[in-house]
Amino acid sequence: RMVSFVIAGKASDPSFARAEYAAKQVQAMVPNIFVQLEMKHPDHWKSFLATISRLYDFSDYPDDFSGPLVWTLEGGLIGGAADFVQKICIEQFGIQDPPDVTDP
Repeated sequence: RMVSFVIAGKASDPSFARAEYAAKQVQAMVPNIFVQLEMKHPDHWKSFLATISRLYDFSDYPDDFSGPLVWTLEGGLIGGAADFVQKICIEQFGIQDPPDVTDP
C-alpha cells in the first residue's frame, strides 16, 4: 500500500530543504512512499498554514509556526521536520541512519 505525505514549508527555510532531502532519502530506500512538496513564498506561508490548519483541524500549531509542516494525504498530522524523521523514517520504516534535519 502506498504511503503518502505532504511536506510544506517556506522557500527560504533551510529546514524545509533538509526535510525535502530526508524525504528523498526515504523514497530511495522505501519504494511505496510518495511525498508531495508544497514550497511557499515566505510572504504566503502564514495564510497557507492557517488554511491547512482549518482544513485538517491542526489546532496545535500557532499562527507564527515557522514550518515545515508534515501530514498525510488522509489528513493525519505528523508534525515538523524532526517529527517526520523520528516518526516516519526511524519508527515506521526502521531507517537506521536518517539524514539530519536540524542545523549542524
